[in-house]
Amino acid sequence: MGQYWELVNLDKKQTSGHLGKFGEWFWGFDTKIVAHLQRMMLPPPDPCADGKYAERPRFNTGKVTLRDLPVELHKTIFKLLKDYTDAFCFATTSVYFWNVGKEYLVAFLTRQEDKSCWAGDRLLFYGDYADDLPPHVENAPKAEERITFNELMRKSCKWPRLSGEPPNVEDFAGREDMFEAWAVPFETLYDHDGEKIQTSEKWVLRNLVKKEYTYDDEGDIGDFAHRLAIRTLWSSYVDHVDYDPGIFAHGKWAGDRFDIVPEEHVKYVIGQDGNVVEEEGWKDVTGAMRKELDIMAENEW
Repeated sequence: MGQYWELVNLDKKQTSGHLGKFGEWFWGFDTKIVAHLQRMMLPPPDPCADGKYAERPRFNTGKVTLRDLPVELHKTIFKLLKDYTDAFCFATTSVYFWNVGKEYLVAFLTRQEDKSCWAGDRLLFYGDYADDLPPHVENAPKAEERITFNELMRKSCKWPRLSGEPPNVEDFAGREDMFEAWAVPFETLYDHDGEKIQTSEKWVLRNLVKKEYTYDDEGDIGDFAHRLAIRTLWSSYVDHVDYDPGIFAHGKWAGDRFDIVPEEHVKYVIGQDGNVVEEEGWKDVTGAMRKELDIMAENEW
């Protein structure tokens, strides 16, 4: 017997399914998780930058046209459009409307719903010997973000579990009256086939709650997948790691929100109104995480 782990997206109600015991998955963890967290916070350089071509001479026909309305009304039109295609078509009618509407097009793209995109979602690696959840997950201010330990166990496990008993008590037949037979509402697998964004830019993994970020490095288990895992583990203990189980079993980042962005985008986040805004106060924790990874490697190996 042993403890099995899975990666859970609390917001999209998705799970990786059982990854196996810690030593079976951690060292060779699928780095394609990076593809599900990558995103660009800012658009690429605009080929139609503001300049002398943004304003063109207009003929006076004596009639008021859409173009003659105040720019505030043009912005309001973009803000009220609900469909990206409509907004894009409107923006491409002229250089002027492109310059007015491009910030709203970016907002459309950054807030669109995509089940395979986990950027900005709450994640944790969950061990089935856990007996609770991070307090900020169970006590989230918004009702739709709260999730209890029992709820997570019912939703993410493959087999029915004995009501009122510890979560490692399982009935593989699942047909006796004393067992609760239930369907799995979590989507059982995230898409393993995502493709990473390939650019020459350097990327960072961000914790959007604690405003911390880390680069990957060339050291042992130094990629983003391991850095995400080592700080989001959650259980009563982490298998054979005997250095100090508390350091890893209750990960500092478990249940927080994450994404992976180019390093020049590190200060940019999506504001309450859906637009991208700049925030100060970010902390680089690459060095601190390297020490934690070294401790893990030393004690597991």
